[in-house]
Amino acid sequence: MTKIIVTIVLFLTVKVTFGQSYRSLENEEIVEKLTALFDLKPEDAKSSGYLFASHIFCLLCEVERPFTRARPYDLEHEEFVTKFWADVLSSGWLQRAQVSDRVFIQETFNDPVERSDYIVFFTTHKKDEVAKGHEGAQLGIYFKREDGVLKISGFETIP
Repeated sequence: MTKIIVTIVLFLTVKVTFGQSYRSLENEEIVEKLTALFDLKPEDAKSSGYLFASHIFCLLCEVERPFTRARPYDLEHEEFVTKFWADVLSSGWLQRAQVSDRVFIQETFNDPVERSDYIVFFTTHKKDEVAKGHEGAQLGIYFKREDGVLKISGFETIP
C-alpha cells in the first residue's frame, strides 16, 4: 500500500515533458544551456561559470578511491572543469545525447539533496544496442538555479 501511495505522489508532483530532440523541448532556457554545453570547447571550460553551477554532481567522473569525502561525486566547479571536464567530453555520452531522438525533462523542485530543479534525460543507447538483452542507457543532465540563473549541476548515466 505504501508503494502505491509513493508512486501516486511521485506522479502528481513530477512534471515530465517529452521531445524528439533536445532542440524541440519546450523549455527554451534549457535548450540554450544544452546548446552551449554541446558547443563548449575544452579550452573554454575554465571560463564556464555562466554554464556550470558552483557544485557539480558527476557520476561520469572517475573519482579516486578510496573516497575521502562523504559525497565523493559532488565536485566544486573548479575541480570539475580542471580535472574532469575533458573526460566527460571524451566519454562519448554528450555526443550521443546531441543526436538522441528521445529526450525528456523531469522537474525536480522537491529534490531533498537540492542538486537540481530539472533533469534532462537523453536515451543514448537503445535496447539491445550494447548487447543482446541489454536494456539500453540514458544520460541525465541536471539543472539548478543559482542566483536566478539556470546552470548545469550534474551528470549521471542510467543504468
